[in-house]
Amino acid sequence: MRWSIYLPLLIVVMALLAQTHAVTAQSSRAYPWCSRDDRTGSRSCSFATREQCMATMSGLGGRCYANPRYSGRRH
Repeated sequence: MRWSIYLPLLIVVMALLAQTHAVTAQSSRAYPWCSRDDRTGSRSCSFATREQCMATMSGLGGRCYANPRYSGRRH
């Protein structure tokens, strides 16, 4: 009798855990340009062009740099 109460809850918990997986901060696509915010120290390598990076960082006190992990052609 006791299992009949807990079994549905156990099934729901197991289903939720099965759907959970590790997520990385970077996208699967490698972008040629990265930014670093000088105030927070946060970094983002999600820019297709240097100009795009510079426009995003404008006024934020950060800088743009070439992604060292990018192996393709830079724009």
